[in-house]
Amino acid sequence: MSDSASDRSRGFLIGYWFAGDRHSVRISLAGELGPGGAELVGACRTRIRRMAVTSVCFDLSALRGVDDAGARSLADLCRALRLDGMKVDVCGMQTAVRSVVADLG
Repeated sequence: MSDSASDRSRGFLIGYWFAGDRHSVRISLAGELGPGGAELVGACRTRIRRMAVTSVCFDLSALRGVDDAGARSLADLCRALRLDGMKVDVCGMQTAVRSVVADLG
């Protein structure tokens, strides 16, 4: 199953794909993650909790860029999901995204 949310006016998309066991979900972030996309990332926690999964993988391979607000919202989401008891992985981080995340500390 796949599902998506988007902020098309700012060129950002979130896609959800369940793994075969339905206990894992792969979440693909694509485009430029700015303030509008940060709101979508923030709303993502509720959506993931409704899925009743135990493992989440954020695939950032299609994320072309991110600003401070976007990086902070993604980091906060990962922290919150871990506090909810989920296993959280991040894969495919591009160089431009990695540098902004590194600047956050």
